[in-house]
Amino acid sequence: MHEGRSSSEPLHFRTFGDPPARLAFEAVSVSTQPVPPRYIDVEAIGHGGMGTIYAARDRELRRKVAIKVLDDHLARDPETRNRFMREARAAARLSGHQHIITIFDVGEWNDRPFIVMEFLSGGTLAQRMRDGKHDERDVLHWLDQAAEALDCAHREGVIHRDVKPANLLFDRRGELHVADFGIARIVDE
Repeated sequence: MHEGRSSSEPLHFRTFGDPPARLAFEAVSVSTQPVPPRYIDVEAIGHGGMGTIYAARDRELRRKVAIKVLDDHLARDPETRNRFMREARAAARLSGHQHIITIFDVGEWNDRPFIVMEFLSGGTLAQRMRDGKHDERDVLHWLDQAAEALDCAHREGVIHRDVKPANLLFDRRGELHVADFGIARIVDE
């Protein structure tokens, strides 16, 4: 405490050329929203081996997106963070293929990496398999789409290594997209 000031007096300071100003303290609130404020109407829609998937609306681009956020306990591990970003790079490298999920952005929010990708509203192949039998022609069509996507990935030096029904997603038209390159191997790395 400075001489000549009682503990009950407010602390004042003077900035260069300005009149005396009272030092005020504000409570700083830390956002508990799992994604940056650019994304609104956030709703958890799934959880995988590395993180939680959210559906949200991108207020800047005015479209619905899916956002994968690395789990907090995994975000503290540098090796896991690198693996998560490797997934983003692998998928982004393949964005634009009609049967591979498109990556729009990657970043970090509250010390947790995230990947923003297209939102596919048609569910997963795993869900469709649980729902019952499917026409043989549909199944062969889906296999053809998955094979086309994986062939593209291989040509680009990306090996998925986790192809399973839960990682095969459908858009609103029923077209299949390969997703979740979390344990992909990039040949030139």
